[in-house]
Amino acid sequence: DGDTAGDGDTAGDGDTAGDGSERNVQRVPPRTLVVGGAVRDLLMGKTPRDFDLITDATWRQIKRRMGHRAIIVGRRFRVAHVYSAEPNDPRADMCELVAMQEHDRVDRAKREQGGLAPNKDKGTDRRTRGGRRDDARHDAKQRNQTKEPIEDDLDDLLYGDSDAETAAKATDTAHERWLRRLRVNARGRCFTVNAMMYDVETGTLYDFTGGVDDGDAKRVR
Repeated sequence: DGDTAGDGDTAGDGDTAGDGSERNVQRVPPRTLVVGGAVRDLLMGKTPRDFDLITDATWRQIKRRMGHRAIIVGRRFRVAHVYSAEPNDPRADMCELVAMQEHDRVDRAKREQGGLAPNKDKGTDRRTRGGRRDDARHDAKQRNQTKEPIEDDLDDLLYGDSDAETAAKATDTAHERWLRRLRVNARGRCFTVNAMMYDVETGTLYDFTGGVDDGDAKRVR
């Protein structure tokens, strides 16, 4: 049913290419996954240009762990620009990290608005010095203003109203709930090939939407 591609399946040989982004991946919080085009490129044997990550850590945990190297930008949809060194250092590599609680918030908004998601703010260009300066200005404005929302119960997002779903909610293990959360996240993404997720700690490739098959067939849906 388009569940995982198999616990233990890996994207490529685990080499995240030589642009330095792998240093960011190693330093971000636990339970962090590579998502989107980077996973697709790794499976195709290509070197990803960019790395987009998701984590179950909260925004506060991200800031505590990454310090000033994580600059949270965006109003309607928040994204952390995570740098491998000082953000103003032009040699620093950058990847984008999103707390899964941000996707949870958007999913709830879509349901409340009848399927309409709030507009996502565009981040600054990760390959320009101007983008880095914008990050620095944004961080100066938002420093100490990142309030952590109360962690909501995720049951309304993870489970339906049927008897079977109610029974699953009562018996699911923590791992099964984790898989449900990943599945909800994947199905909210555009294109199946961009919905694949790679766990950098365990080497597990998660494919809930048939992205591997679509990639092999060069099919976009």
